[in-house]
Amino acid sequence: MRTSKLNYIIDRMFYDKAGQLIISAIFGLSIALLFYMPIKLIDADFKYNNKCYKLNKYKVKCKEEVINTSL
Repeated sequence: MRTSKLNYIIDRMFYDKAGQLIISAIFGLSIALLFYMPIKLIDADFKYNNKCYKLNKYKVKCKEEVINTSL
């Protein structure tokens, strides 16, 4: 009894080492995309250790009137 081409492809994908690697990579990327949440960055200045920083972590001059410390 001959196996069909579809059965041959399925056997190679799930039971061959290279097929298992490809299937694992596809499942891994799928799971990673399920938990991926893009982060929205806001423009904020904050003071840490007597130095002022922007949210992008570059040193900036301090503004004496308002300093956002809610991190």
